[in-house]
Amino acid sequence: MADQSHIGSRAADGRGHVAGSRIARTLAALAFVAALVGFPAARAVEPDPIKADITVDTSAGYARILFHFSDEVDADVRLANQVLVVTFKNKVATNIDRLPLDGRGYISAARRDPDGMAVRMALSRKLRLNSMMAAERLYVDQIGRAHV
Repeated sequence: MADQSHIGSRAADGRGHVAGSRIARTLAALAFVAALVGFPAARAVEPDPIKADITVDTSAGYARILFHFSDEVDADVRLANQVLVVTFKNKVATNIDRLPLDGRGYISAARRDPDGMAVRMALSRKLRLNSMMAAERLYVDQIGRAHV
């Protein structure tokens, strides 16, 4: 009887193929299909940001900042170290360039986070804050005398 030590631990099936190669081909095919199925999710287009107009009214003896959104959005308003932070659940596209001018005496600087998820405003002095969400509008009132 001939020595078959060169076959090693691989067992051949009846057609002369190694049994493990069928499993390897099946696994490779499954990996290929999984990659194809995964690509559409990776290529999914992010939704457009919600557009918002921001206006500031200081005519009533306090500052009212009005965010008017193109669609309903969840927003959170908080005050930390004289910085008013308005965060959004969805990306928001807005122009904040005029906020320090329109809110003179109340807002000293403003910036929008690069990811579009928040707007931050440095307040001129210590003020009380009141906010209210109504449909596509967010009202943020800064109560107290302005520094001009």
